[in-house]
Amino acid sequence: MTGRDTTKFTAVWYGMKKGYPFNQIVYIGVNSGWTKFTGPGKSEGTHHLAFYYPSADGDGDGLPDPGAVPPFASQPPAP
Repeated sequence: MTGRDTTKFTAVWYGMKKGYPFNQIVYIGVNSGWTKFTGPGKSEGTHHLAFYYPSADGDGDGLPDPGAVPPFASQPPAP
């Protein structure tokens, strides 16, 4: 929560290719944005979707490295 009725979020997931003997990450997906709760059971918000190549994770922590540029992305969310 960033305020009484607002929140920011980030979610990360991986596109996997099944293989033997190991599965392989083929992309890293990141969804970030904000949500404002406008009333009981109601909200509005934005999502910014970005897809990175696995090579964007040079340090192996599972996240794109700072400064990595996604080859596919939606427009950034408004603050």
